[in-house]
Amino acid sequence: MVTFPQSGLLPAIALDARTDQVLMMAHMNQEALRHTLENRTDVRLNYGDVTGYTKVPWWVQKA
Repeated sequence: MVTFPQSGLLPAIALDARTDQVLMMAHMNQEALRHTLENRTDVRLNYGDVTGYTKVPWWVQKA
């Protein structure tokens, strides 16, 4: 279970899987976290398949 701080936001950090370099730091609220875990758990995604702008492999993994 995740406990949200009073601000209602948790840090969301994207790391390079090979180097552990931080690629992005953002914040997500409870709704965004729930949506992510319900729809994209342990699934590898290729961003850009729809738009064609980028191809960055990534995935979300439950702890």
